[in-house]
Amino acid sequence: MSSYDTSRDDQDVHYAREEERPLLYAHDIEGSVSAKPAITPIPKAQLSALCLTRLAEPIAYTQIFPYINQMIEDLGIAKSPAQVGFYSGVVDSIFSFAQLFTIYAFGKMSDRVGRKPVILFGLSGIALSTSIFGLSNTFTWMVMSRTIAGLFSGNVAVIHSVLGEITDETNSNIAFPLYGLCWPIGAIVGPLIGGSVSHPLSRFSHVLPSWTHGFLQAYPYALPCIVSSVITLLTVAFAYFFLEESLPAKRKQIAEKLPESPVRPTMKHTYGSALRQTPTSTLPPLASDDTTNPSTHIQCVGDSTEVQIVPPKHDFSISGLLANKAIRTLCASSFFMSFIAMGYDVLFVLFAYSPIHEGGLGFHPSQIGYALACSGMISATMQVGIMPTLLRRWKASTLYKACMLVWPLAFAFLPMLNLVARLGSRVSKSGAGSTLEPSALVIIWIGIGIVQVLSKISCLAFSMQMLLTKSNAPCPEGLGSTNGLVQAVMCLARIFSPAFVSATFAFTVEHNLLGGQFVWVVMLIICLAGIYIARGVTEGKPR
Repeated sequence: MSSYDTSRDDQDVHYAREEERPLLYAHDIEGSVSAKPAITPIPKAQLSALCLTRLAEPIAYTQIFPYINQMIEDLGIAKSPAQVGFYSGVVDSIFSFAQLFTIYAFGKMSDRVGRKPVILFGLSGIALSTSIFGLSNTFTWMVMSRTIAGLFSGNVAVIHSVLGEITDETNSNIAFPLYGLCWPIGAIVGPLIGGSVSHPLSRFSHVLPSWTHGFLQAYPYALPCIVSSVITLLTVAFAYFFLEESLPAKRKQIAEKLPESPVRPTMKHTYGSALRQTPTSTLPPLASDDTTNPSTHIQCVGDSTEVQIVPPKHDFSISGLLANKAIRTLCASSFFMSFIAMGYDVLFVLFAYSPIHEGGLGFHPSQIGYALACSGMISATMQVGIMPTLLRRWKASTLYKACMLVWPLAFAFLPMLNLVARLGSRVSKSGAGSTLEPSALVIIWIGIGIVQVLSKISCLAFSMQMLLTKSNAPCPEGLGSTNGLVQAVMCLARIFSPAFVSATFAFTVEHNLLGGQFVWVVMLIICLAGIYIARGVTEGKPR
């Protein structure tokens, strides 16, 4: 074929594309000139199912908190009361440690087999392992059941991926804050279940059938685990019927149907960013289009010009993803974000519980509970009331960096509360310990409210991080692997942070470093390092 014929064929294809272009993209051209793009309707059933699946992990994770120490004492695991904290800490941390080994694997597997089966598989495992924990009568079985629960909880990265695929840049500011409510709600429901129905025979044996008394006498902590498992199984059933597959490759084989109708909807539903990434035309790009996109090219065979859709090849392995600078930086920053947030949660409880002369507030456990409940309400209010407005006005990367800047303020505020407590404390009449003056106590509670607001502003970075992971993923098909990698890094931070900050706090108090305030200096340095790393976080392609 002559060069003239080849040029003629290419020109014909170009003209054909010109004729099709107004039909395909007229709404985009009009929108770019006039108003903002219309908000894509949020799939309510999909989002509801997704939020319910997200609730399962925090409920299963936190429902043991109210009774874990008593359970260890009842089973005779600890030789002395001083050892109870060690064993309960092992049971708590083994969950995150086990999750580390599956969170990336589940994400990558969902890129191949689909999101829905991996989510259902993980939830079923969580339900089973939670029931086993309630039947545990040795420390070995307690650790094994929590390990299994952690392994199956690796599907959190897959759930994040579905959220990214059923939303786009027009409705993310609504869907992500609603999704962000799931963990704080689950963290409230879980302890409520564990604290309300453990040891049921000593509380409400008269309402329980007599045939259950023998079982509940032998396993006094089985009922909260069973209740949690039933909730998880109901979530599995709801997700089975209402959660649709969102992986682009699994929803439709678009490439096979392209020749039938160049211009038409390619899916049952048209919401979500995953669908917007799929090609809808067999015609090649114009010269003015992005010619670097390898998904479309023209191949001349004999006297004909054939248009082929060739999907770009991406490496979704850990090394392949880390070769991307944006993902590498996001992983590093997410590690610091998770490390700092977990460290704050641990340090706040230690700080509030420790005696005033050791750098704390000398709070009773019930007072600490009130402070944490206040924190949960603040978090929920911000997720629903503030975050959507912020996302409408600023980019996720800008908000992420701003949230990281607030962490030093939160940590710097805590030692000031100890100073108020020292100035406002007096020796109790019994001579045992000290009590706070009413005026000092009021100031401290106001200060706690301020510091909790600061910490929850900083924690909004978690929602921003999900948006940034979505936009920086190499392609929609690799969103599961990308989420898995980022979540694995964050899981690693959650493993090391409690041990590090607890040891630093104990070392500070034991040696009275800076009057018991040295731990805050260490955390401020870590916060500054996190802020420096966050400077490199960038906004990816809108999806």
